[in-house]
Amino acid sequence: MIGFLALALIVSAGATKIGEKLPVLGAAVNGTTWTIIIASTVGLILAVTKVGRIAGSMEISKVMLYIVIGLIASHADFSQLFQAPVYIISGFMILFFHGLIMVILAKIFKLDLFTMGVASLANIGGVASAPILAGAFNRALIPVGILMAVLGSLLGTYFGILTSYILSSF
Repeated sequence: MIGFLALALIVSAGATKIGEKLPVLGAAVNGTTWTIIIASTVGLILAVTKVGRIAGSMEISKVMLYIVIGLIASHADFSQLFQAPVYIISGFMILFFHGLIMVILAKIFKLDLFTMGVASLANIGGVASAPILAGAFNRALIPVGILMAVLGSLLGTYFGILTSYILSSF
């Protein structure tokens, strides 16, 4: 178990060092984005090798995932939550249309609840929450949740920037 923690720290430190040296591409891809891409890629690669089948790897990965969730929550600031009611209403509208689109796509493509739930959470909750939902269905599906969340984050960033440009042109 200590070896897994050491490996995780080495990979994250290496990904950070490499990510800081890679070029910034637009407003979305910076050093932090590169670090997440590199660490996720190395994690996915190691998960399908013998390293992923060593006893204790699932337990360590769950602990590390909970640490990430805790770190995200520790940076949340709710002190000015009600200072911007327009943004809160906008968020609920976005969630409503997101849910409506997900239901329509589920009906059209005849997708199951697991796929729609993880895809939805990957787009809204991101890397921290999609693997947890995938793991609730089956432990073997956690990498699927991570992959969907990483792809959702990457595509969502670019589509979000595109949407902001379109809306600002109005």
